[in-house]
Amino acid sequence: MKIRAAWVAGAIALTSFSPATATIISSLDDGVAVDIPVIAGDEPTGMKGPISFGPGITATSTSGNSLFGYTGDYGFAPDSLWSGTSMIGLNVGRGTVTLTFATPLSGFLAEISSTEYASSSDAIISAFDASGNLLDRIVMERNGYQVQPGFMGFSYDTAEISRITFANEYIGFRNISIVQADPTGAVPEPATWGMMIVGLGLTGTALRRARRPRRQTA
Repeated sequence: MKIRAAWVAGAIALTSFSPATATIISSLDDGVAVDIPVIAGDEPTGMKGPISFGPGITATSTSGNSLFGYTGDYGFAPDSLWSGTSMIGLNVGRGTVTLTFATPLSGFLAEISSTEYASSSDAIISAFDASGNLLDRIVMERNGYQVQPGFMGFSYDTAEISRITFANEYIGFRNISIVQADPTGAVPEPATWGMMIVGLGLTGTALRRARRPRRQTA
């Protein structure tokens, strides 16, 4: 039982990594740019998707009015206008555009904007993990911006992001950058190395004790 307990302790130490820490960001230094393909062009032709682009990214919408790969004029009331750069826009006051990632991301950044006062719902950007758990969200609000339009997103110390939703207020985004999981495996943090060493030490101690010959008594 002692050996078993030590093995369990070692396994816990080896697998109990520090939880991922989410950070809402306005820049992503190690991000890789992902182009949104031109689909609608300058014609405001709505669709729900799905469309696929980049390294395993799928975009869908709850509204048939949404614009994918749109390069024409897209206005954000009261005084902002995008034009020329391929973008994805919800194009209704209430609804959701979703990006799903075949390979989870540790970082996501995009230029994001929305209208004010278009509906009774706030403009919200939400990040989810593979199990559908909410990781974090950015609330831009509808009655005066809590977060000003511009570059924003999420960054984690591990690859956690499997899905991002963009909700309400004619929200739109373009100029995407991402950080994907390292296929060779990420280098553990110093605290993780320490926990691994402790776990190996506990396991080794248990094995040495188990191999000691027991003294026989008459």
